[in-house]
Amino acid sequence: MEPRESKERVATANSVRCSDELTVTYRRKRVFSLAAKRNRRVAFGGFQAPNSRSGPAERATGVSGGQGKMAARRILVTGAAGFIGSHVAEALLKRGDHVVGLDNFDDFYSFATKQRNIMRCMSSENYELIHGDIRDPRLLADVFSRHKFDAIVHLAARAGVRPSITEPALYDDVNVVGTTRILQAAQVHGVPHVVFGSSSSVYGATSVPPFRETDVADRPSSPYAATKRANELACYAHHHLYGTTISCLRFFTVYGPRQRPEMAIHKFTRLIDKGEQVTLYGNGTTRRDYTYVEDIAEGIISAVGNPNGYRIYNLGTTDTTALLDLVGMIASRLEKPLLVIHRDDQPGDVPMTHADISLAANELGYAPKVDIREGVDRFVSWYRSVNRSADSLAPRLAHAPSMIDLTHPSESVSEVAV
Repeated sequence: MEPRESKERVATANSVRCSDELTVTYRRKRVFSLAAKRNRRVAFGGFQAPNSRSGPAERATGVSGGQGKMAARRILVTGAAGFIGSHVAEALLKRGDHVVGLDNFDDFYSFATKQRNIMRCMSSENYELIHGDIRDPRLLADVFSRHKFDAIVHLAARAGVRPSITEPALYDDVNVVGTTRILQAAQVHGVPHVVFGSSSSVYGATSVPPFRETDVADRPSSPYAATKRANELACYAHHHLYGTTISCLRFFTVYGPRQRPEMAIHKFTRLIDKGEQVTLYGNGTTRRDYTYVEDIAEGIISAVGNPNGYRIYNLGTTDTTALLDLVGMIASRLEKPLLVIHRDDQPGDVPMTHADISLAANELGYAPKVDIREGVDRFVSWYRSVNRSADSLAPRLAHAPSMIDLTHPSESVSEVAV
């Protein structure tokens, strides 16, 4: 039976109970409220959740870009249930900001994965999660009219280089139209600062490493990369016309806990752990600048706190790792044999990514801390802990109802692919 509190406070709600783990309330205005087990209720949209982990002192102040304390701010994070977005939302909440998350819970990967991503955020009374699509102007008008945002962290996008080759129109629609909608809403409602999640893929296969923000970057190797470069240009036009400060962050191959299941390190770990073959495209000599997600989140937070006109920043590590060395590290950490099969290079792939991060270091204080070996160790530890948790919950969840009935799922994916 649904708690009386929910009926009184959310008159239009439709609730379902999922075993004893969570209760999800899906309101017609597309705002989610979750409650942890043992009757802890966390609710959003104007009333408090007394069991928040955040204390009064933490909620009252926040740290901006390492420059001391300031009043808490209200920040919109798009793609908030995704890999990078969930880490950023947590970091903002931890320092005392109010966060409104927007995500459409696309089925690009499982809802259960995104559900797990947002669990920590859901314990905070300073967090509101809205289900919706960045291309929906009516939804955005409602969200922006109910909140006065100090900044937007825009991470929502259709993800993936290779899928963009088969669905270029969809990528244009979600990434270009969606970003234009966000920028338009920012202009109409006077949001002073936007941080946009771009990608190292904009450099294509012809840029000379290490890649610098001043490179022309006009030879993208995939439709996905083309949409990200188009987004950067749209951000400049918006800044030029309306004076909004905009930081475009080019992420270099982000990995770490919550990485999407189809992304390289997660996929390789899963296959090696199961004793299955790992398919490598090319001869294994392609190199990537792998960047740990916590370092990326810190770079994003610094960009939020340091608006500086229109800027493009590389967020990477300045170090590169060969593909064959990477899978060797994973196999060693798992203590499992490595079985490799080689295939021809894939369309859209580039031979190397390598970031020059001097601009971000000088202007944002960006200083990545986690190298690839430590990052792989952390990722494998997380991977094993998640699998143990999933195995222990499986008997109960097998008979539990779906957490949310998403009657009208939309097509965009909830975080940036890199």
